[in-house]
Amino acid sequence: MQFLYPLFLWGLLALAIPVIIHLFYFRRFKKVYFTNVRFLKALKEETSSRSKLRDLLVLLMRLLAILFLVFAFAQPFLAKEGEADERLRAVAVYLDNSYSMMSTDSDIPLIDHARVKASEIVESFTDSDRFLLLTNDLLPRHQRWVDKKTVLSFIEEVELSPSVTSLSIIKSRIDQLLDQAVDNKPYAYFISDYQKTIMDLAPTEESHITLVPLSSVKERNISIDTCWLESPILLDGQTANLMVKLTNYDKDAAENVRLTMTYAGETKPVGNFNIEPFSSKTDTITFKMKGSGWQDIKLEISDYPIQFDDSYYISIEVPESIKVLNIYDGQVNRYINAAFASIPEYELTSLSLGNIDYSSLPNYRLIILQDLKKVPSGLRLQLREALEKGQNVMIFPSKDGDDGLSNLISELNIGSIGSFESGTFVTSEINPSSFIFTDVFESIPSNMKLPSTSGRYRLNTRSAEYLLKFRDGRHAVEAHQINNGIVYLSAIPLDRSFSDLSTTAEVFIPLLHRAAIETNADKQIAFTIGKDEQIELDLASPQSDMQYAMKGPVEFIPGIKKLGNRTVISLFNQIEYPGFYSLMSGDNTHAVLAFNFSRKESDPATYTIKELKNLFPDWTIVDQVAAANLSQFISVQDRGTILWRICLFLCLLFLLVEVLILRFWKV
Repeated sequence: MQFLYPLFLWGLLALAIPVIIHLFYFRRFKKVYFTNVRFLKALKEETSSRSKLRDLLVLLMRLLAILFLVFAFAQPFLAKEGEADERLRAVAVYLDNSYSMMSTDSDIPLIDHARVKASEIVESFTDSDRFLLLTNDLLPRHQRWVDKKTVLSFIEEVELSPSVTSLSIIKSRIDQLLDQAVDNKPYAYFISDYQKTIMDLAPTEESHITLVPLSSVKERNISIDTCWLESPILLDGQTANLMVKLTNYDKDAAENVRLTMTYAGETKPVGNFNIEPFSSKTDTITFKMKGSGWQDIKLEISDYPIQFDDSYYISIEVPESIKVLNIYDGQVNRYINAAFASIPEYELTSLSLGNIDYSSLPNYRLIILQDLKKVPSGLRLQLREALEKGQNVMIFPSKDGDDGLSNLISELNIGSIGSFESGTFVTSEINPSSFIFTDVFESIPSNMKLPSTSGRYRLNTRSAEYLLKFRDGRHAVEAHQINNGIVYLSAIPLDRSFSDLSTTAEVFIPLLHRAAIETNADKQIAFTIGKDEQIELDLASPQSDMQYAMKGPVEFIPGIKKLGNRTVISLFNQIEYPGFYSLMSGDNTHAVLAFNFSRKESDPATYTIKELKNLFPDWTIVDQVAAANLSQFISVQDRGTILWRICLFLCLLFLLVEVLILRFWKV
């Protein structure tokens, strides 16, 4: 048997105390006068023997109680026999340095406690053992085996980081590195507050894993979770609806949460909110866009002490105008020109089929094919690429079209288009739930004039949203989501000799205007630090002599790579602080990107030691008693059977026996 704290064995000197008391304790006798003492001698001898026996048993119980109490403090353990492992140790330590570790315990941040615990773990092993340190940043220089001195220096350098890495990813990486150290005995230590949002470890039978939980004072937290725009495209002077989601992660209701917005150099309050416990609230902020180009907006609340999620940055690109291209064959439709001429925010360009500059097509939000008798293969290719980039295409077929239109429909994988049918066809129904007609009409009158035509194409398409229907139920105009763009396909020719679609303003005007601003592309207005490391942007082809730079709270040179029709920006984990970052070449600003901290750790709920023990019964969980002297705990870990609990139990047992003897053994 060996002892974890052998210095406590000096406490065995206390065994002399009950012996001394026993030796020097003299019972005081009381004189009792009897008329005849002839019968008292035998009784006196018998009572004295029983008293001595009881006193000796009481003394023994006291000695044993003190003995095992001292042993309990010295913490004895039995070393395993036949299982000695003389190999050197491979010790992997994960130190959680996410922003949740800014919570405090005894007014000391958890990240400071974590550094101390990590150092204690390392110091518990020999200089000949091998070590590695992992953090949420997964830095390449940490993912290698080093000596004790080097890993201690790594621990001292660890700072809070915006990166949030799930523990399953950390464990997978540690397992890979431990597999490389096949000649060493493996040890893996995870030091974390074990937030429930990142705790995704699966229980295994691996005995070399030790969890070191750190707990803090339970803090309340209110966060700005996310923001999004109700309208995909905004213009200068247009009213914007910005949706914001706030969450209360506390058991008490949050009252009068003040939200402010900073935009165009002005900071003003935009609302006060009451949020129920453990619930979210979504509200709309209405404001007017001021100017074109890149617009940056910052939303902020006041919440203490967890503050990393109290602000949210967004950037919006406001175009100077919405460019529309009308490609026609023969005569340009004057009603298309008239539909856009009265609104300065729209810029219409009409080109005949033979005068198209294919290189300019990416500049247009909406491309209209008006009565084309043929759709060349080159144009079909450009239209497919435009849809991949998020542009929209509107097709008004010609009565005398060739197979080019059918080929385009087939290449877009939306079905087929039948032959032209002559006859009188009247539309009878508008889809009020579609984006095209949402909020256009307060209510659709029953006698509303709808388009009619003397000829139509039979659309044999699938997965389409109808915008207009004929009386027989077939689609007159429908919308298809293709890649990041939308195809609007009309069964009705626009030629005035066949239909009055172009002169039915109630339908035709919103059809053109809304089709130009609707988008199927997910245009991000905010990015997450540590997650969005590669961002696709619409940029002109990078020139070999053009030097790009990201300028914001930090300045660095990003990676620029052309990938098809998109330009990919690589950030190389250079962004550590939230805010606005401008992608520039010289004095030209190509984009303004807004970055925020991850909200993955906004919920401060953590696993308790008891919950961890239930989740991982085969792993070692360091409780508060062991954490008080982690080095000593590790030195005995895996060496044998720990006996201090048994010693404490025996101490209490002998004290109980002593009480029972004194209570029930009468002399």
